[in-house]
Amino acid sequence: MVEGGAGESRSGGPETGPGTGIEAGIETSAAMLRIEADDLDPLLRTLAERLEAVPGLPVQVTKRHGRLRGLVGDLPYVERLHRKNDRVVRIVVTVGDGRHWVAREGTSLRCGVDRKAEGQGTATVHQSVPEWVGELVAAIDRRNSAEREAIAALRHLVEGGRS
Repeated sequence: MVEGGAGESRSGGPETGPGTGIEAGIETSAAMLRIEADDLDPLLRTLAERLEAVPGLPVQVTKRHGRLRGLVGDLPYVERLHRKNDRVVRIVVTVGDGRHWVAREGTSLRCGVDRKAEGQGTATVHQSVPEWVGELVAAIDRRNSAEREAIAALRHLVEGGRS
């Protein structure tokens, strides 16, 4: 934009020509969305790999498969046709009473937690990406602390109170 104001040149008239005004803004925004969409694939693949590497953490990864996979269906031998770079469209991590999920929707991410509410079924809370990451990490930390305490109690029981 030029200093004259939104959509105006210094002469006071509307901006004209290629690469100026609203057209330039739309092109820039579209280019940024394409770049961000391209970044989502490696980001979600890496997130899925890291979450799957956590021992005992139930993780479900949903991928969009190629056309061949869609044509032949879910036959056992077709799993060999699975490519490592298939697009991740959804990741669900179950920790305690919560199902933490992140889903790709077009060029953006949608995150949330499905919580079991006593006598009311499941309630879904939508979150921003930073909130979702913070809550997921906190839930995993709580789970790990509880498991460490349980292991320590079992060790104490098995060893018969010996130090």
